Amino acid sequence: MADTLLTDDDAEVGVLDGVDGLESADTPLAHGGELILRDGAPAGEVTSAAYGHSLQAVVALGYVKTGGAAIDAAFLGAKFEIDIAGDRVPVRASLKALYDPTGAKVKG
Repeated sequence: MADTLLTDDDAEVGVLDGVDGLESADTPLAHGGELILRDGAPAGEVTSAAYGHSLQAVVALGYVKTGGAAIDAAFLGAKFEIDIAGDRVPVRASLKALYDPTGAKVKG
């Protein structure tokens, strides 16, 4: 994996669609370049996104401005949204890999 250069005010955050039943066929798909909002304010942008078959949800990666704040549970617990074609889609932020290591979702 390549090293990522981040300033003190940036954090690489993986965001996962799928909050509040967004796994339906109606869930909009991000592609990259979409605005990430934190507590309703612009905070960063999506760099890439795709459907995660093992998660059965859309997974997007992006950068979020931290303003020097610590990246802790309180920061990640804020209300995050992605603006996809004018629709604000609620998402969950995580610094951990969004993966099902036991394969429970695949095995059913």
